[in-house]
Amino acid sequence: ALRRTLSRWAPVAATTVAFLATGNLMRFSGMARALAGAAASLGKAYVVVAPWVGALGGFTTGSNAGANAMFAAAQAEAARRLGFAPEWLVAAQNVSASLLTMASASRLALLVGLVGNGPTLAGVTRQVLATDAVVLSLWSAAMAFLAWR
Repeated sequence: ALRRTLSRWAPVAATTVAFLATGNLMRFSGMARALAGAAASLGKAYVVVAPWVGALGGFTTGSNAGANAMFAAAQAEAARRLGFAPEWLVAAQNVSASLLTMASASRLALLVGLVGNGPTLAGVTRQVLATDAVVLSLWSAAMAFLAWR
């Protein structure tokens, strides 16, 4: 049982460590600052885009921890440069990344596999992405309200 557990745990642990290493590399190499500078150059309009950046991280990694390791520091720095509350931009990052992990290929394939004879992967993907787009749009609108109030 221990051997089976370790064989299942090892890939997950390795992936998580890789995400954290990537996040630290981005932070310590100055990449997070560079991304924050580019984001801040958009002005307050960036706070509307910020949830979509978090969503991209969640979608591509399939992991909230991975997305936050890669982008949360840049989001916080962008907020500081814009004079916007960093906790709001990091919250947008976190919520959006979590939301789009549902649309990651591995999670949708698992869902379709567990359900069996039912929905197709393409159909489920369309439904999840459409729902996520609506929620992200609402989150972006909330961020705009906070930025321009």
